[in-house]
This record gives sequence, C-alpha cells and structure tokens, in this order.
Amino acid sequence: MQAHGAEVGKVAVLSPYKAQVAALERAFRAAHGAAALAAVEFGTVDGFQARRPPPRATRATCAAC
Repeated sequence: MQAHGAEVGKVAVLSPYKAQVAALERAFRAAHGAAALAAVEFGTVDGFQARRPPPRATRATCAAC
C-alpha cells in the first residue's frame, strides 16, 4: 500500500455481499499476513454508503455472466 502512496488505514475494500467480503479478507490475509489486515478496512457497499473512505477497490459480480 505504501508503494501506491496510500496512508495506512485509508484503504477500503468493498463488496456487495458479506460472504464475498469474508473471502476477500481471507485471501488478503493469506497473501499479506495478519498485520497488513489491520491497515485495510473491508465491508459491504451498504455498510459504507454513508462514509467516504479513500481510495476504494470494488469487486463486482454478474449473476448473468
């Protein structure tokens, strides 16, 4: 994250589904370790609608694809 210029605690990963959020957290932890997990906020789109955590990485799905 520091390589991209983001401050720790300023990154949010959003997904429309709770199960997908959990899967993304597990994948992130496996790739970067538990300590790095504290620097990223994971949540659903609904949970972040009233907030504005910059920058955002969003994963979308398509049921008809």
